[in-house]
Amino acid sequence: MAASPSSTQAKGVLIVDDNPVYRRGLRRLLERIPTVAWVMESDGSDDVVAQVQHLAPAVVLLDYHLPGQKSLELVAAIRAARPRVRILVLSSEDEPDLQAQAETAGADGCMAKAVPDRVLMAWMRE
Repeated sequence: MAASPSSTQAKGVLIVDDNPVYRRGLRRLLERIPTVAWVMESDGSDDVVAQVQHLAPAVVLLDYHLPGQKSLELVAAIRAARPRVRILVLSSEDEPDLQAQAETAGADGCMAKAVPDRVLMAWMRE
């Protein structure tokens, strides 16, 4: 069973984003958090739900603008497959209604990709 993200136990993270530069940068940031045991990357082109089921991460960081995907539907599918996983939707655009839409779909949060590192790291440590 995956560790609870709010515990001090090590946890795994899956980053789902079509931008490889962003994924690698985010991975490097997350690897600095002592409670993060591993970080895997996905460009979103494969079956993300199957990846989540196979890898069993404690946290999924999901790009809102994945090509060919409806990210909020993907949030709901991930939530149905792994109810205990924490899901954070990341968006490159400031979309005022996205926070509520993401939470309605089952996400634990939503934030802009442009937030300072410390904000994302604080969310990861919650």
